[in-house]
Amino acid sequence: MASQPSLDTLKKFVTDKGQIASFFSALSEGLFDHLSDAVFTSTIDDSIRSIYQASIIY
Repeated sequence: MASQPSLDTLKKFVTDKGQIASFFSALSEGLFDHLSDAVFTSTIDDSIRSIYQASIIY
C-alpha cells in the first residue's frame, strides 16, 4: 500500500494555508522516481485524499 502524508505534514498545511511548501510536501510525500505508474498513481491519490480530509477536519 502506498504511504500517505504524515499527520505533521498535513497539520502544517492546514494550519498555515499560505505555506506552499507544506502543500507540496504533503502532496509529494512517498513519491519516488522508481515507482511504477500504478504505485505512483495510488500514492498521489492517497495523498490528495488525505490533504482533502485534513482540510475539512482541522
